[in-house]
Amino acid sequence: MPCEGYTVHGLNALGCLPKASALPCCKDYQYRRCLNDSAIEGGSVGIDEFVRAGLRCGIEPGKILVVPNAVELDRFTPVLNGRDRFFPEITLGFAGGLIAWQALDLLLDALAALRAERIVIGLAVIGGGAMLDPWRERALALGIADKVVFTGQVAGDAVGALLARCDLGYSGPRVMAIGSMYHSPIKLYEYMAQGLPVLAAAFDDARKLVAGRGSGFLFAPGDAADLRRALREVQVRRAQLSGMGAAARTLVAAEHSWTARVRDLIPAVRGVLATRADRRAGHPMLPQAASS
Repeated sequence: MPCEGYTVHGLNALGCLPKASALPCCKDYQYRRCLNDSAIEGGSVGIDEFVRAGLRCGIEPGKILVVPNAVELDRFTPVLNGRDRFFPEITLGFAGGLIAWQALDLLLDALAALRAERIVIGLAVIGGGAMLDPWRERALALGIADKVVFTGQVAGDAVGALLARCDLGYSGPRVMAIGSMYHSPIKLYEYMAQGLPVLAAAFDDARKLVAGRGSGFLFAPGDAADLRRALREVQVRRAQLSGMGAAARTLVAAEHSWTARVRDLIPAVRGVLATRADRRAGHPMLPQAASS
């Protein structure tokens, strides 16, 4: 029996493919059943592990389709933006696990340095983790705790409403040994889905979302001076933030929603299936192309 596996979110939205909770060919021994078939990989399974195991078992690279992660737009409601605020000043929002790699200490130091220039910017830290107490203590020691709020761990469906009380989403992870972000930039997608521009370390993923697209601001990863420069630019362009947020929402909806992923996936799947002599009539689970 052919080994078909789908883990891609949102396929049912277009009525195209079934959605499974796990890919049936995720173990090496199961890959051997797939040598003459095709596997579709989504964001919910470790992509690198999946591809390595597939190649190790002899699956041709052209038979593996990697579908990047995407954002669930209906979890975010931009109409809430600005109705309530954490602070009257420009406010950055960070949502995620508080681990050292996220480098919020760099941001806290930058916000403190700008205070000396009489530039006051607030920060809302949404999430919990090992660095919650150390970063809270750092904000206090730097004298900026009056403009920094730590919400602690919150439910996933509450994140959008909290981001709506901010002006920008922040993502500034440290440079890793591999030199780039090692995961899909879902954090940036979610900020943008909420209708917020982003302030982000300029890794490749962030550059593709921001550079020349009017959706936010970039700074060199790990560069404190360049982060301060970017924060000054945010202050100068405060009046433009709302419009940039609207552009960010439009961009992510068009290019990084699950609906967009599925629309890109369907022709890719058809291309793979078209190479199989025993499936020239088309895959029964895929919508057939309209006849001319």
